[in-house]
This record gives sequence, C-alpha cells and structure tokens, in this order.
Amino acid sequence: MNVSPKLAKFLHLSEPVISKKDAMKQIATYVKSKNIQVSDNKRKFVPNKPLMKLFGLKGKAPQLTFVEINKYISPYFTE
Repeated sequence: MNVSPKLAKFLHLSEPVISKKDAMKQIATYVKSKNIQVSDNKRKFVPNKPLMKLFGLKGKAPQLTFVEINKYISPYFTE
C-alpha cells in the first residue's frame, strides 16, 4: 500500500510503499530498540517524542499496546 511521506520518512523507506503489517512490525522493532516498553508489562509502551508526533498525540504520553499502533498509522495509508 502507498503511505504518506511522513510515515515513509519515519520508517526510512526509499519508496513510499509498505504493507500495514510490515509497518507495524517496524514500529514495534523501533519501540524495542529505543527501550520504551513498560518494564512490568512488555505488551505496553510509552511513545517517545518522534512516535508522539507520528501518532498525533499531545500532552503526557499515554501507555499504548502494540495492537493500538494500527489505529494510529491507518490514516497514513492510501490505496
């Protein structure tokens, strides 16, 4: 699927095309590499500034689950 330039830049894509599943995997890998998972519940994470900006969140960072990534990246996909 085609993605917006904003998501393509965040994922470091050379072409703005990726499946939603692969985008979610890359963001999950990013979360783990940045060590922003909640220590007592690894199914949750607290987004850092780049993810807050990508997800369009303001204020205090909420705890999110990996499943919720889909909700925040869906608007960036076009057919």
